[in-house]
Amino acid sequence: LLEGIEYGGGEKILKVLINYIADHLEHDLSDEDVCAILDSMFDQLTTNEDGDRTIINLCLIVLNNLTISEHHAEVLCKHAINNDGYVPSPALHAMITHFVSHNPQKEEEGLLYDPKIGFSSDMIREDPWAYAGNILTNLVRCESGRKVILRQSLGYMPKLLAQIRSKNPVRRRGAVAVMRTCLFDKELHWWALNELKVTTTLLIPCVVATPMTDAEKEGMDPVLWMAAADPNK
Repeated sequence: LLEGIEYGGGEKILKVLINYIADHLEHDLSDEDVCAILDSMFDQLTTNEDGDRTIINLCLIVLNNLTISEHHAEVLCKHAINNDGYVPSPALHAMITHFVSHNPQKEEEGLLYDPKIGFSSDMIREDPWAYAGNILTNLVRCESGRKVILRQSLGYMPKLLAQIRSKNPVRRRGAVAVMRTCLFDKELHWWALNELKVTTTLLIPCVVATPMTDAEKEGMDPVLWMAAADPNK
């Protein structure tokens, strides 16, 4: 299957691989198999990052299905993260960067992001990297994965939180799930509340178009009451 993808099999073989992994996840894939799949998918993502968006989407689904297994997620961490300095490989860094660099405020108006119908061709064209959030959700179950995502010098987490405002439910849920898992680490709480201001980000989707009184605004992040003053919110 991997050789077929390498020699131009593309979309059809990736769909076969997605089903194969689902059927053989726990028992039939060795660590060598997992590493071979990881290398193939990252190679495809690198080759197609400015090209075929359907291939990007399918490769990310393969990686998501593969790393649903916690053991396979650990293999990914060992394979793609330098544990001495918690530095991601160039391929992993590129995937994370593509996900967190998306700007929800520039999403196409009127595009139907309906989780019941899955990804349409228009949605893939608009947002091919959305499933990277699912992979990151699997990744942060491992200590080294969390350390990479939370490493402040890499700047991932503030941008990842911005994805919660996306209209795309796949992207939004991925970002929320990553943050939820990371917040089980109590040592993160002060930074998350006071510097990352995670509370404001999580409250914005709950705000409705109801202007607030001066008393209600007291002590509140201005971002929230300004959003409430927007009649279109």
